[in-house]
Amino acid sequence: MSNWYFEVNEYCLHISECYELPLIKVAGIMSALSPNNKFNQNCKDTERFIQSGGFTLASTYKAQRDKAFNILHAPVYNEEIIKDFLGKEAFKTKAFFENIYRPHNSTAVTVDLWMIRMAKKVGLMPLKGVLTPKRYRTIASHIRAFAEKRNILPHEYQAILWEQLRGGKY
Repeated sequence: MSNWYFEVNEYCLHISECYELPLIKVAGIMSALSPNNKFNQNCKDTERFIQSGGFTLASTYKAQRDKAFNILHAPVYNEEIIKDFLGKEAFKTKAFFENIYRPHNSTAVTVDLWMIRMAKKVGLMPLKGVLTPKRYRTIASHIRAFAEKRNILPHEYQAILWEQLRGGKY
């Protein structure tokens, strides 16, 4: 399932075309709405959010909806501006955005709940530990190293792990 981010990029491109919204904004909105949100629900929330002009609820935190609203209505935008909207310490959502927006050349690693569980199982972080910026970088570094050995992009390896750990189709 290493093509997962390519498929999500295609989905976002479809939404982009349907609502005449730049792909970069759709990817940013999907990323902003992703925390504490199952992927299928995230897709539904992203489309509903765009349809409503940002005036609908989503299955995530209010602060995340506010970030999505700002992305949707930003008159000026580029990759750095979108990442600024996502937040300084938002490592996961910024990586998720980058992987969705640029799956052909992104080297970002999305460390989500499933990657944290894997990291705890293999001893990359303590069982009762929380994800810190240093631990995020450590996990991402290991995923990049394993991906390089397999001659694939880091997000492709992360997607394979995610699918195996999570089980079943997303």
